[in-house]
Amino acid sequence: MEEKNKNKDREENIKSIGDELLIFIQRINCIAGSMWYIMAMLYNLKDATGMTLKKFVEKNISIDTNEDDNHIEVPLHKYKTCKKIIKSFGNFEGALDIIPQSLFVTMVSQFDAFIGRLMRKIYEYKPDILNDSEFSYKYIDLVKIGSIEEAREELIEKSIENILRKSHRDQISYLEKKLKVSLTKNLDSWPVFLELTERRNLFVHAEGKISKHYVNQGKELSYFLGDIPKCGDVLSITPDYFTKSYECLFEIAVKLTQVVWRLLENKVNKKIDENLNKISYELVEQESYDLVCRILDFIFENKAIKFSSDLYKLMLLLNRAQAYKWNGNQSECQKILDTIDWSATEPKFKLARAVLLEDWNEACELMEILSHDKDFVTCYPTWPIFKDFVKQPSFKEKYMEIYNEDFKDVEVSEEVILLGKLAKFGSDMMEKS
Repeated sequence: MEEKNKNKDREENIKSIGDELLIFIQRINCIAGSMWYIMAMLYNLKDATGMTLKKFVEKNISIDTNEDDNHIEVPLHKYKTCKKIIKSFGNFEGALDIIPQSLFVTMVSQFDAFIGRLMRKIYEYKPDILNDSEFSYKYIDLVKIGSIEEAREELIEKSIENILRKSHRDQISYLEKKLKVSLTKNLDSWPVFLELTERRNLFVHAEGKISKHYVNQGKELSYFLGDIPKCGDVLSITPDYFTKSYECLFEIAVKLTQVVWRLLENKVNKKIDENLNKISYELVEQESYDLVCRILDFIFENKAIKFSSDLYKLMLLLNRAQAYKWNGNQSECQKILDTIDWSATEPKFKLARAVLLEDWNEACELMEILSHDKDFVTCYPTWPIFKDFVKQPSFKEKYMEIYNEDFKDVEVSEEVILLGKLAKFGSDMMEKS
């Protein structure tokens, strides 16, 4: 009975690895999603304050210009107002530099927190890893602690703290050694990851000034694509760099979780595939097609990865195929679809294949077959895979024929459109500055 309970506890721990990944994703989505709105607000505030300052100067301040110097006269009763406006303008201008750096650092810090939580799950599931820990206890220490369980908990905390003090490169090396698996093989984003974590250190400890260590690391790991930066120069965070950093952290976290989770489970598990399908589908919804392609290419090209069922393999394959299609690579989409024998699959999967191949005649025939499924009708306006299909005249005719009503696509509200414009404004202004 006791052994069964232990196994159940282990099973619950291993399931929660996926939950930790979802928590991390939700948090960096909050950071990345807020970035452009914050920047848009700051640019608007800076511009508004600048206009206020200009009007104030024109109305209240006299400037006496001569060859040697400019003499500015501010009425005494207006001095405090003038000082406040200038200070506000300076604050907003300074924030435009500081906020992107701060959000970037926060995003990397969330990854560090995720690694700490992942390590805890690994220790809980494979406590034998702690056997060769560099920490040890004397008998008197165990007496003070009170119990073996409390000592074990303290040992886990110390081990995690010790790992998180190491470089990100050493953290992954530690995991590879303990789990006896390669985590960076064929990982194209690895140099990008190492560069962004080093950049994070420069922002935290050196106000972004390039150090000799950063340059040497870049040369060794080949993460400088262009000219090698000079020591003493100051790094910045551009919109493109911020987005690439977000995608890199997202990608590394998902791939790391998938490999570690499957390794610890040591058998196919529906929960692992379910977690991956949820993540990849949501990425397709938010049109992050490059990210979907990189993650699912890694999964399908890794021969050691087995799926829990043909159902999840098909769903993941369709997410991968449509990501390539929406990204403008129809030939790769078709190549992916051709890896499957579709003859024995359900009509809904055949329909998905047909619309990706733009075979509208077959798709309409399959609509007829699926018409008995009353719930499936809700999929047409909501599934990204149908977004081109529902625009076709043949689809609208068949929809009217089957359901005796016009097809109504999902409407995008004015509020959502406004938010999109605001985010683009923030990104564009940041790019120009």
